[in-house]
Amino acid sequence: MPDLKRHLAPLEDLEMPDRWESIRRRPPRSGVQVEAPRRQRAAVIALAAALTLGTVVWISQGFDRSEAPVVVDTPSPTVSDTPSPSPEPSPEPEPTPTLDPKAIVVGLDFGICDVTEARGELTPGGAGTAWFGTRTDDDTLQCRRESRDYVLAVDIGGDGLVERWIEPIGEQTCFTSCGLEGVSDVDGDGTDELVLLLEGGSVSLFGVVDVGEAGKLTQVGYVDGGAPSGFPDDGFAGLAIGGDEGYAYAVTCESTPDGPVIIQRSRSSIIDQPDAGTTVRTTRLRMTSDGFVVLGDDIQEGVQDPPLLPSDSRLCDLDLRGYGEL
Repeated sequence: MPDLKRHLAPLEDLEMPDRWESIRRRPPRSGVQVEAPRRQRAAVIALAAALTLGTVVWISQGFDRSEAPVVVDTPSPTVSDTPSPSPEPSPEPEPTPTLDPKAIVVGLDFGICDVTEARGELTPGGAGTAWFGTRTDDDTLQCRRESRDYVLAVDIGGDGLVERWIEPIGEQTCFTSCGLEGVSDVDGDGTDELVLLLEGGSVSLFGVVDVGEAGKLTQVGYVDGGAPSGFPDDGFAGLAIGGDEGYAYAVTCESTPDGPVIIQRSRSSIIDQPDAGTTVRTTRLRMTSDGFVVLGDDIQEGVQDPPLLPSDSRLCDLDLRGYGEL
């Protein structure tokens, strides 16, 4: 800036030329409108002012628009004419089966129906209880009249709960009636065996079940399968009592120094051949720890005057009278 002033200083001493003075003193031209440029200048100024004001207004509106909240026109949800599917109902829980009130509870997973019961000294020095009947249905726990699921269960501890149980009778037995007849010391060892009615009727069939010290139940059959000819051998040494047309049976028990001997007696004849006589049979048995041993089997055929059979059928301690007719 000082250099500029230094260079411009000589210009201050210059005198204005005469022609410049003449220009300054020149009068205005005739016929020229002096005020027009002023009016034009004023119009220009007014226009500029208007433009400036419009610009300011536009800018301010822009700022106003930028600060204003933006409203989004969200369409309202439409309601579908198609109904929504209803939820699937929850399945009803399966009812818990309850035990048939006609059944007894002896500590098993099932109840026992149509029960016959017997008590005795089933193990040395201890009284026990045995139950025989059909088991309740596995699914419903109800008794079924047509059931053939027979069970035999024992309580040797005296607490009312079963230690052991078996299914002693198959499908081909007990078409008429069956049950727990009672107890008897059949082998003479001081403890009782269980006597089952395997089939009831005019001729009834009985079987013996041995109870071990731990309550184990064993069906007493013939030793080594040595059943006499004509005797059933299906797990039991069957003892028959009673009578039917042409047949009669009786069982007695005889005491010996070696223990009781079971005597099975029978008579059979052909009704329409009276001259053929009667077959009389006497089979002697002894029960051992292995089963019944056949001591003798005497068969007499064609007997014209057969002896009467004893009417007091007994299986040692157990009276079996009342079954069948002799």
